[in-house]
Amino acid sequence: MTAERRYSVALELRHEGMLSALAQVFRVLERGGVAALTMKGPVLAERIYANEGSRQSCDLDLMVSRRDLPAAGAALRELGYSPAKPLWPGWPANPLEFHSVFEKRGAPCVELHYRFSDMPGKRHEAAAFLDRRRAYRTSLGGQAYIMEPEDEFIFLCAHAARHFFERSMWLDDLELFISNHRNLKWHVIGERARQLRLQTALWAASQELRAKRSGPAALAALGLRPNAVMRRAWPKILPVLPHPAQPRPLSWKIRHAAYQIALRDSPWAAVRHAFFFGLLLLQAGIDVLVQRAA
Repeated sequence: MTAERRYSVALELRHEGMLSALAQVFRVLERGGVAALTMKGPVLAERIYANEGSRQSCDLDLMVSRRDLPAAGAALRELGYSPAKPLWPGWPANPLEFHSVFEKRGAPCVELHYRFSDMPGKRHEAAAFLDRRRAYRTSLGGQAYIMEPEDEFIFLCAHAARHFFERSMWLDDLELFISNHRNLKWHVIGERARQLRLQTALWAASQELRAKRSGPAALAALGLRPNAVMRRAWPKILPVLPHPAQPRPLSWKIRHAAYQIALRDSPWAAVRHAFFFGLLLLQAGIDVLVQRAA
């Protein structure tokens, strides 16, 4: 085979491996009585991409109800997964957290999202979106569940905005999702964005789509009302948020947090996010001092 063909086959095999792992996870969750749906990842790839292997994923994102987190964690342990960080009875303790991560050697990590979005908007729990989920059969025959299209489009916009569109793949997701869902209910998208307080995030995604892709006119007609700061500063924001280095320096984290605060729909939500981010910085500083003292 040519090098190009070898690479294509490797992507196809990797995609099948992700789908196989996803099917295993869904089976143990169903056995444990946990309702779940898949977000992004290999299922999105095979639904909207001509070559599903071209959209690479490194983990499996699932949405579960917060009350089902203990049962979901127990189900994943049956497969040999363990939490990436210690859990306690009050988890999740961090008000800005939105998911719990489970790892297994030689397998993709699993992220259990108990809130709709990792974008700082209104903290809607997962239950309402699970009620609207739809059954889906993967290309390997595995049973899965996906979001309702209108919910999924808002999620993809919020996710891309929260990460300041650092990967062109996320704009590809939005463009291909629109072209594969000709009957999207745009009035429902606009109304839910307002209910979720994600208007600013959706507006930012629409600006990027219109500037770099062929965003549909329906996006501009949603009547979204972003906060005044984001609306005025948008052309100047992205250039000062360069792609992160690894490990990410503190200065980058502060700029990123400031950008997320600016994505909030209301001043009160922005102040609340800034307060909790300040607490996290204080905690990190204390941890560093304790480690140095030890």
